[in-house]
Amino acid sequence: RRFLEEHAYNEAQKANSFTKFQSFLVRFPQSQYVSHVKQLKEDALYNQAKQENSLAACERYSREYPAGKYRETIDEVIETIKFRKARKLNTFSAYRDYLDEYPEGRYINQIPMMSGSSETQVWEFTREIDNFFQYNWFITRFPNSKFRKEAESLRASKKQSIKQLRD
Repeated sequence: RRFLEEHAYNEAQKANSFTKFQSFLVRFPQSQYVSHVKQLKEDALYNQAKQENSLAACERYSREYPAGKYRETIDEVIETIKFRKARKLNTFSAYRDYLDEYPEGRYINQIPMMSGSSETQVWEFTREIDNFFQYNWFITRFPNSKFRKEAESLRASKKQSIKQLRD
C-alpha cells in the first residue's frame, strides 16, 4: 500500500493537474501527503483558470475555493472578463449588467456612457442604473452639475432603502 501511495503521489505531481490531485485524495485520504496535495490541487486549478482565462474556469476555482489563496486575483480576472464582454456587446444593458454586479468596478471610467459622454448623457445613464453607487459616482464626477441636487436626493433615498434592508 505504501508503495502504491508513493507511486500515485509522484504521478500526481508529474501530471500537476487538479483531477490527478483529486483522485489521489480520494484514493489515499489518510496519506501523509494530504495537506501538501490539497495545496497542489488548489495551485493546479488556479493555474488552469489563469491559462484558460475563461469565465467558466475562474468560476470553477471560486466554487471550489471560496476562501482560496488566489480568490482576490480570480475575482479581478472575472471582473475583467465580464467587462470585456460588456465592451464587446457595447450596449446599454450590457454595461448596466456590469455596473449592477460591480457598482464600484475598476472599469467604470472606461464605459463610454461614463467617460466620453456629455454630463446630460451620463445623467440619463445614471438614472437608468438607479443605484446608490452610481449616484455617488455621478456626484463625484460632476460636483457642479445642474443634476447634483436630484442626484443627492436619489442617493439619500437609496441609502435609506439599504439601511432599511439591513434592519
